[in-house]
Amino acid sequence: MSYTLFGYVAMATFYLVSQWLAQYGEQVAGMNFESSLQLLSIYTTGSICGVFLSSLALKTFLKPREMLLICTFMSFLSFLVVTLWPTSLFVTIFAFVFGFFAAGGVLQLGLTLLAAQFPSAKGKATGIYYSAGSISNFTIPLITAWIARNDSILSIFRFDVVIAAVGVVLACFIAWRSRRAEALIESEAA
Repeated sequence: MSYTLFGYVAMATFYLVSQWLAQYGEQVAGMNFESSLQLLSIYTTGSICGVFLSSLALKTFLKPREMLLICTFMSFLSFLVVTLWPTSLFVTIFAFVFGFFAAGGVLQLGLTLLAAQFPSAKGKATGIYYSAGSISNFTIPLITAWIARNDSILSIFRFDVVIAAVGVVLACFIAWRSRRAEALIESEAA
């Protein structure tokens, strides 16, 4: 269940940033239109850098569960900072940092850990995991449209802070479960 919820949460955070970042920059941080659109390019640059550096870190010194914890926590922290201090500087830094830590492979890390937890049902697990992401892609636009209509774009980002915090809690549980499963395998091998 935690992996399924993580799939939902990860897709929700991606959706919110990809759909609302430029408007957040313009309407909340006071950036001009052109600069706010550049935020999406900065986000994409961060995600490309994140993919390469995450891959290197996973090959050399980090385990997937450690990387998942780091990435989800940094995503949450970046959302928290950008909602508390919505200046053009912080929004620009946020675009790169969020791209680096969240779009740089968090969704895939969750799936990797899920597949390791259920090695005999990888296809079924993948289907369930990405179905949760699809449900997110349907429900989150409805929720954020309602928030935008009844409140503000800042409130959408505050909503995403909550989603990111849930992601951190889920990542902690997933990492704990992964470590416990690894310890069990090690004890059986000894």
